This record gives sequence, C-alpha cells and structure tokens, in this order.
Amino acid sequence: MANLAKLEFAALDITGKNYLTWVLDTKIHLEAGNLGDTIKEESNSSSQDRAKVMIFICRHLDEALKSEYLTVEDPLALWNALRNRYNHQTTQQYRARGYTEYNQLISVLLVAEQNDELLMKNHHSRPTGSAPFPEGVETNFLDQARPMDIPDPVFDLSRQLNTTHLDVPEFIVERGNEVYRSD
Repeated sequence: MANLAKLEFAALDITGKNYLTWVLDTKIHLEAGNLGDTIKEESNSSSQDRAKVMIFICRHLDEALKSEYLTVEDPLALWNALRNRYNHQTTQQYRARGYTEYNQLISVLLVAEQNDELLMKNHHSRPTGSAPFPEGVETNFLDQARPMDIPDPVFDLSRQLNTTHLDVPEFIVERGNEVYRSD
C-alpha cells in the first residue's frame, strides 16, 4: 500500500463529473495492492486492510465529500454510498448522449480528462484576475521624426522648413486656382 500512495490520480469531484474514471483508477489501485476484496460484498478482509482502503479512498475524495462522509468507517459502505450518489447520474448522461459501447465512452472520457488537465495548467500559469500581459511597446513617432530627404534641389525645402511641424500655409500659397511654393 505504501507504493500505491505514490501513484496519484484525480480526486473524485463533488459534482461526480469524473466518477467513472475515479472508480476505474481506484479499483485498479486496490487490486494492485491485494485490497480489492474490501469493497466487495461478503468480504472477509481484515480490519487493517479495511483501514488502509479507507485512508486510500479518502485521500482521493474532494474535501467536501470527505466531510460529508466523515462518519462512514467501512470502505464497502462508503463505496456503495458513492455509487448510489453518482452512478445513476452518469448512466443517464451517457445514455442521453448516445454512447452504445463502453470503449466509446472511455475514449471520450480520456480526451475530456486531458482537456481538463490542459485547462488547469493554463489556469495555474495565468490565474483568473492576474495582471494582463503587457501590450506591445508604444512609440511616439512624432518624437522620432526627422526631416525628409528630398533629392531634387527645386523642391528641397529642408533648410527652409521644420518638417516636424507641418502647417500647409507655411510652404504653400494659393493664388486663384493655382498652387505655388512659398519662397
């Protein structure tokens, strides 16, 4: 059982959304530790084995479930209580969704569990309410403006004008319908 404590899996959620995978994981871990008989009817397991199983199951329950089933001392009674609480709920949900074969259901559950793990990793790396990512570097282009290079000497106004301040009346004069350069 000491080795089994190292092998962790998701605790049973109070909503029961992971009940089927929790049941499978728990059964596998108990069978691996030769403790599977403790959750079967007409078991002749020792009180020490039942205590080990109770500790194991309670470690893999949501905190609210632990407090709700605090007075239950027999692992079979706890197992049956959890089955009565969640088994009918999941059976109805999976029938409503049209799963006809067990392997379809398990594959969908495994994908859903992987997606849930990914969402939790994302949440832990960037929790809700944390400061937003910094935006791109803001630049004030007016502070960095330089006079334009105009190669044609006829239109070279860089000596006459401050091109960081462009007021049309400073360098264009209108006479009638014609536009002239101001000199």
